[in-house]
Amino acid sequence: MNGSYAGFLKSSYDEYKTKINMTLSVKQSWTQILITQNTETSKSCSIIASILIHKKCDPVLIYSYQNDPNITSATSTMHMHYGTCEHTFDKTKGTFNASYYSGRDRKTTGEIFLDRKDFL
Repeated sequence: MNGSYAGFLKSSYDEYKTKINMTLSVKQSWTQILITQNTETSKSCSIIASILIHKKCDPVLIYSYQNDPNITSATSTMHMHYGTCEHTFDKTKGTFNASYYSGRDRKTTGEIFLDRKDFL
């Protein structure tokens, strides 16, 4: 899963109407995983992460994150928040499709669609 990915997300914030361009980076070693996600309006970093491996299914990367808005481009309702994301990795296509939810007062959900760009 190590590598860079690019694509978009859709959020329940606007009823999934807008495609928000994003990039995702996975830096993985034997003992550590760091996931960073960037959009025009915010950056997220993983707090904890795990890879789920099933013999009959594609690998799943699940992590909790902290999202920090870009003060100059985020909406006034955007603020630092925590959430959880679950990516399913398709090795043959190099895609990373996900669903996420953000915590407490934001209460948003969304979908993420990414293609692998390169290896780190």
